[in-house]
Amino acid sequence: MMGHGDRAILFQRALKAFEAQNLAQAKALCEKLLTQDPKAVNALILRGRIALAEGDAELATRYLRKCTSLRPKDPRGHLLLAETLAFGGRYREAVAGYDRVLRLCPQNPSAIAGKAEVLEKRGDRAKARALLAPFLDSNQETAQMAVIQGRLDLHEQRHESIIELAQRHLAAGTMPPETRCHLQFLRGKALERTGRYDEAFDVYRSGNECVAVPFSAEECIRQTQQLIETFSGQRSATLPRATNDSELPIFVVGMPRSGSTLIESVLDAHPRVHGAGELPTMQQIVNTMTIQIGSTLAYPACIEDLVQEDVDTLAGGYLKRLAPLDPGAERIVDKALFNYRHLGLIALLFPRAHVIHCHRDPLDTCVSCYMEPLPPALHPYAGDLAALGTVYAQYQRLMTHWRRTLEIPMLDLGYETLVEDQEAVSRQIIDFCGLPWDARCLRYYERGRIARTASYDQVNRPIYRSSVGRHQHFLKHLGPLINVLAEQRRQQTTTISGHESQRGPDE
Repeated sequence: MMGHGDRAILFQRALKAFEAQNLAQAKALCEKLLTQDPKAVNALILRGRIALAEGDAELATRYLRKCTSLRPKDPRGHLLLAETLAFGGRYREAVAGYDRVLRLCPQNPSAIAGKAEVLEKRGDRAKARALLAPFLDSNQETAQMAVIQGRLDLHEQRHESIIELAQRHLAAGTMPPETRCHLQFLRGKALERTGRYDEAFDVYRSGNECVAVPFSAEECIRQTQQLIETFSGQRSATLPRATNDSELPIFVVGMPRSGSTLIESVLDAHPRVHGAGELPTMQQIVNTMTIQIGSTLAYPACIEDLVQEDVDTLAGGYLKRLAPLDPGAERIVDKALFNYRHLGLIALLFPRAHVIHCHRDPLDTCVSCYMEPLPPALHPYAGDLAALGTVYAQYQRLMTHWRRTLEIPMLDLGYETLVEDQEAVSRQIIDFCGLPWDARCLRYYERGRIARTASYDQVNRPIYRSSVGRHQHFLKHLGPLINVLAEQRRQQTTTISGHESQRGPDE
């Protein structure tokens, strides 16, 4: 057993790893500490923060609930739990959590800002404004409050107010990098919407620099190559398929900012469909697959060890977690976008599932990623134009491979096409999923649905066309992105041509 001093040193190492965005090391150190002391509150809080940074709100909630049960009067655990519930889209519970913090610690600025953010996201903007007003009127708002106020002002097109508020806080001094990033992005949006595109781009660049994390283009390319080789057409044909005939899952996949929230909203408006958002379940299966099937190989190489019992067990576990989300639904949408990397496995587990691949103009997609504060731990490439080009090119490369090798039903859907002819494409989506048409799918914005993604505001208003061609305003700044996309396209064309030249006449 470790002594108290050793545990304190271990915790500090875990905390430093977390602050450096080294989540794998932070997780390993934290779990080692919790093995020694399962009731270590600081370690439980940190483990919850790590899970949240990885996008797993469910796991984070479990750690933080344990923390609050051990220290029911400590506002730290309750605050992080409320933030986690908000991240997971459980807004009613999140508001109750923030209120609990405020009972323990009245006027807690983080709880007030967090509650205002939830109110804004669920459309209660007047209540959010009222909550922040006393602090803004007395010039005592925190930078975190300023972020929420900026979002509220954005809805009302109060662009100059956003610019002034953001500049005032950015010049005031220290704040967490994430808060500084959000303020810069709000300022950038205000500048962009007033036609000051060069200024806006410089501000977006500064926002991304606040939260820059390491990204390896070589590792991204290597991982894509490994998936292509592991799930080759020849090998995939020999692997076992799960025996279930379930059509319950609809997997919406693609790059971030490609229109997936809009597609999910169209589907969710159908009375037989439930939009579940970005579920972590497939990624959890991938992360634990080696252990579950008793392989000595890491994923994806471990698929070589799959037997019939394995694929049936893995598929059953996913369906068991999916069904309770809406017991009456005939289809449930999982729009964890990076499931596009796992389509080879999905095809083995759910041969009759439907996959909707949403895509958008490459430059519009990448610019939108660059100009939205995506969580850096999940999207380390998003703040660098060259890295974005690499990720996008490898995504296209992998999707091309899946189209050539997989037999699972797949619909390729362009965002621009949906925007241009909403009804025809909406009908195509519903028909592809094996459902009868329902006109409510055209009025998805009337449901008052709350989405968890960066596009949360889009689900409550009709389709708009203003984001099509967005990149044109910033073309002179996009050289690194354009160059990488062109070079990798050239390399892939050369590779494909080389392979074709080696084929015989009957191949």
